[in-house]
Amino acid sequence: MFWTEESLGEIRRCDLKGDGLKYIVSTLLFRPSFLAVHHGDKELFWVNAGLGKVERSDFDGNGRSDVWRHSRVAVGAFVAMEVHNVCYSS
Repeated sequence: MFWTEESLGEIRRCDLKGDGLKYIVSTLLFRPSFLAVHHGDKELFWVNAGLGKVERSDFDGNGRSDVWRHSRVAVGAFVAMEVHNVCYSS
């Protein structure tokens, strides 16, 4: 299970029993939201609202990179679609 702690600027995970808490991303993350999980590629995608960009990493937080960035546009929602390997934002 993955989730964001928006006020703390963190992305976390644990198993479905609530055990094994792990901090996935906790640096340079400002108001993370709209977390999407791409199970096929084992990647996470999220909106870093404070920096106006969409980012991604693997399930352990490695390989973090920008997917999309624009300082003048606020991303309101984000979805990673496994079927066609595309990303949508609104």
